[in-house]
Amino acid sequence: MQLLHCYCSNYYQVHSYGACLNNKAEPKMEPDPNWPEIAQKRARKVKILSHYKFYLAFENLQVGGSGRSDTALLVELPPLFLVQ
Repeated sequence: MQLLHCYCSNYYQVHSYGACLNNKAEPKMEPDPNWPEIAQKRARKVKILSHYKFYLAFENLQVGGSGRSDTALLVELPPLFLVQ
């Protein structure tokens, strides 16, 4: 993943909110009253991702199921997956 990050960052500014590279801090935001309490983490993610043009998702499973594709499609971003 770091190799792909290095390659992509030559052409684009790459933001990684995840635990792997984490080069961008998640902004602080108030809870969204339109989402239930249990879904506030997803509400923040949707709001953050709505400012991007695409979403790179790295799965370490042969079968998905982490919800990454659902989140990307929820904000109408084309998800680009690398499955290992």
